Order: sequence, then C-alpha cells, then structure tokens
Amino acid sequence: MTSLTSSNSHIDHVIILSLQVTGVLFITLTSSISKIIIYCNSKSRAIGRYIITFVLLFLLRLSESSRVVYVESERNVKVELPQNFNIEINPTTINLQTDKFDKIKIMIMSSMPRSGSTLLGELLFNFSRETKYYFEPDQYLEKNLCLENDSCTVTFFNDLLSCKGNKTFHDWYKNKRFFFKYYDSKAKRCNNGTDYKNCVGEIDLNDDCRNSGLMLIKNIRTRLKIVRDVLRENKDLKIIHLIRDPRGSLWSIKRFKWGVSEETRCKDFADDLNAFNKLKKQFPQRIINVSYELFSKEPLKVTENFIKEHLSPEADVNGVMSTFKNATSQYQLWRRKISDDYLKKIENISDCREDFFIILHRDLVKQLNLKCSRRQQSMAVIC
Repeated sequence: MTSLTSSNSHIDHVIILSLQVTGVLFITLTSSISKIIIYCNSKSRAIGRYIITFVLLFLLRLSESSRVVYVESERNVKVELPQNFNIEINPTTINLQTDKFDKIKIMIMSSMPRSGSTLLGELLFNFSRETKYYFEPDQYLEKNLCLENDSCTVTFFNDLLSCKGNKTFHDWYKNKRFFFKYYDSKAKRCNNGTDYKNCVGEIDLNDDCRNSGLMLIKNIRTRLKIVRDVLRENKDLKIIHLIRDPRGSLWSIKRFKWGVSEETRCKDFADDLNAFNKLKKQFPQRIINVSYELFSKEPLKVTENFIKEHLSPEADVNGVMSTFKNATSQYQLWRRKISDDYLKKIENISDCREDFFIILHRDLVKQLNLKCSRRQQSMAVIC
C-alpha cells in the first residue's frame, strides 16, 4: 500500500473525484439535533451549533461502514450514543496558514462506489470555512454525453478548477437544491419559497470559487485515466486514490440494483489500478493510494495525516475535529453476509482478482489482522 508522502510544493485548488453512491441520501437534521445531543445533558447547548449529523444518517441507514457522527465543539465533551458507540468531542484548532496558500487542490478518486469518498469529502469540506464544494458535477457531464469523451471531461474540470465554469452547468447545479443548499453557505440563506430561484440565481459560483481557500469537487462516474491531463494542467494538484476490496464494494452495490454488471465494475476497477500505477511513476509526489478499510477504521487519523503532510505541514491540528470510538467491524460486514454463490461469481471475474490486487490486499489483511474463516480459506482467492 502506497503511504502518504510529504511534499513542500505550493497548493492551489481542491477537486474531489470519486465513485461513491449516486443514490445516497444526505440530510441535515437541524430540526432534530436535540434528539441526538440529548445524551449530552446540560452540555448539549454548547455543541448544538456545531454538530453535523448527516454522516450519522448515511452510516446508520445506508452503509455497512463504521458508524460515525461528525461533531465539532468549543470544549471537550464526551457524548454517549445508543448502539454501543461514543464520541469524544475535541476542540477544532486547525490553522490553514492561509498566508502561505492561495488555494488547495486535491482530487479524490475511487475505483468503485461504496469506498468511503463521502466521509473523506465531508472531513475535507469542514477543514476550511472558505470551502467551495461541487457535489457530483459529473452528473451534468453524463447527461450531456461529455463523460464519454475524455477531452471534453478534462476541459470541463480544468475550467472548473480555474473558476471558469460555464453558465449552463451552474444553472443546472443550482437546481440540485438539496445538495447545493447543504454545501453552499450563500444558498443556505435562501428560503424555500417562491423567491428561492431568484435568490440562488444571484450567486456567482465562479466569483465564490475565486474567493475560496479550498475547492472541493466530488464525482462518482469519472475514471482515473483522465487525471493525467488534469495533473499536467494543474501543477500543484494532489490526488487521493481510494481503493476497496471489490468483493465488499460489489456486495454493497448489489443491494441498490443500479443495473451495472459486476464485469463492468471489475473492468473499471482494473483500469483504475493500472492507471494509478502509471500515474504514480509519472507523478510520484502528487498521487497517493488510500485503503477504504484502513480509512474506515481510522478516518480522522488518515485525514489528519493527509492534512499535515500534503496541505499544511505547520497546521495546528489538535485531535482533528474529533476522536471517534466505534465498532469498526461494520466495514467488513460483507464477509459475514455475502453468499457463497455471489462470492464465487466475483472471484471468477479476472479483472477483480489480478495478481497486483491480490498482493496489495494480502498486505492489507496483515495490517488489519484479519482472520480468514474456514469458508474463506476453502473458497476465496484471498481472505
């Protein structure tokens, strides 16, 4: 597994590309915060303004990932929550050193949906209050058939990174009301009444981009191969490639009945791994590999390492937002739930069992101290 390596290069913008779930429901439970922080008793008022709860809904309702709540607080508070997990909330004291950075630029790509990109994007989104976050703009590319053309896709993202997004895209994006309002501070101030369209129509996304300290773009359909030309155009771009055991991803995806075959998913998976190996040789200090399994086990530690080593080495990170204590077995739930027939089907797809992946995953098994069951020992190519 490629480790996070430090770099002193100047950083310019942020883009997040991933293959996370399209149908995942996010919701800000602002009206229901009291139901969550009631466990804080008298201290609930102190943290009420800072709690971000959509990760809770995402993980409890729609994912087999570790159950996590993201919380910020001005003081140390220990919150006891149901279902055997708790959170120690620590002060957020991240200093972005904005005098040394015009912008931050990152690209996060996942080889398959269900690989942790949503949580990583959320953590990075909250890293800076001056964040411009584009949520899944490649839906627009897919709708306009641009996604089928690598040149069109590269041009689109280069323009977006340069704060030159086109009006047609911006109008489309503003109509994605739920996500736009969640991640855009100005849109949050617009009412849901008849004046909402006029209100968001006055928001200049390119101007907001130019004034932001951090730019995030999260995609779920874009292949890793297009990164080469984006890297060439954006000299300070950093890329995080998220990878997960495809058996876990495919088992999770299967429940949503999205209509894309396992063979197609595995081909995309293998293509991305091959693209990563080539990009790593060409841009060794600008692309890293992050395991979904390790990230799910210690999401804040992985994020903290990236922030300190790639964004701001001098940043003051005290606990990095919060310390999570939870049952980490959830991200390996597929091992207990997957059927024998479906396990065999996936492991018989050559693109999902290439030697380079097997070697990579065996190293991961050792790091996580995973134990193979008798069924896995007798059936699985790897544990």
